[in-house]
Amino acid sequence: CAGRKGLIDHQRLAGAGYCFSASCPPAACSAAIATVADLATPSGAERATRLRASTERLGEQLRALVACSSAPLELISSPESFVQHLRWKGDARDAETRLLAVARACRDGCEGRSLQVQVCSPGVCDAEAAFAARTGAPPPPPPTLRLCASAEHSPEDIDAAVAILGRAL
Repeated sequence: CAGRKGLIDHQRLAGAGYCFSASCPPAACSAAIATVADLATPSGAERATRLRASTERLGEQLRALVACSSAPLELISSPESFVQHLRWKGDARDAETRLLAVARACRDGCEGRSLQVQVCSPGVCDAEAAFAARTGAPPPPPPTLRLCASAEHSPEDIDAAVAILGRAL
């Protein structure tokens, strides 16, 4: 089990009876096997190469954006991850509101491109927050903007997305 301390404590305390009954469903196992087999084909290997190139470009562009932007953001994801998170470092009380405004501005300014910027708010789950309060767990981390690279993105797509994000900031 991986996650914040409150969630781990909850799983440890409330899930003991389920520890060995939560195996992966057969359909999920079949999907994983098919994915691995697909990646072993020439077209799958080529797609993985394109994904790595898109991931590298997105990370580079976001690092450059954060370095030259006055917005209180930090890039917190591994450079190798195709999922990149920008965390708000400003006032935590208005972080989610500010990030939602940025996401809306990206959507509205996408110039006909398919651009999705998601706001991830770990503190949104009231049940988890209530459990964390009872167990003394630390507060959830601040919200982030999430962007994902794809093998289907061209370098121009990534450059345009980061430019739109820069204007939205």
